[in-house]
Amino acid sequence: MAFGISGAALSSKIMEYRILLLIVAFALLAVAFWFAYKPRGKTDNEQSKDSSKKSTGINFLQLNRILLWIVAALTIAFAFMPYYHQIFHRQKIPKEYSL
Repeated sequence: MAFGISGAALSSKIMEYRILLLIVAFALLAVAFWFAYKPRGKTDNEQSKDSSKKSTGINFLQLNRILLWIVAALTIAFAFMPYYHQIFHRQKIPKEYSL
């Protein structure tokens, strides 16, 4: 019970900074996408041809890109979290939760 009450109090304090936190989150996602998809000196195919070892499976860059898309989807889902109540219960959103 105590955790639920303190969690609700923390949630109400964080909601004051919701817009700022969303801006920071999406800015960091933009930087992450830039680093994940920026042009590189050599492509991954050229590097694998140059190396004597053949790598099997997924490489580090591909794993980073997959995880980045997962995190982006979760960030968008959590950004719209206050609106889920209206969608599923057909009630209006409290004014302090709206953008």
